[in-house]
Amino acid sequence: MHEGSAPFDLQQSWKAVDNAITEQRFEAASTVVREILGHAREAKLDDEITRALIKETQLRHGLHGPEKATLFLRDEAWPENGRSRLILGLFYGSSLARYLSDYSYEIAGR
Repeated sequence: MHEGSAPFDLQQSWKAVDNAITEQRFEAASTVVREILGHAREAKLDDEITRALIKETQLRHGLHGPEKATLFLRDEAWPENGRSRLILGLFYGSSLARYLSDYSYEIAGR
């Protein structure tokens, strides 16, 4: 945090994400989610890290397609606690299944 700046407000930031999504401004929502992720990692807030990783993956799915979204989630550092890892593992599996379902014809042709 910079001297003289207001503390980061997670609740307001998540509201900004929700508003941007409602207004179909997905790039703007993604930008705020990445800010949340950075602050959550700095503060070691595992639940917020998990939430931000899932939301960013969902946004990337729509913006960049399921392959890039799934690769993003796979390559990001996950929190060490079991609950977060379980949630992210299940979401990652779901992302892989969705990718397979959406692109099975391409995968079969490779």
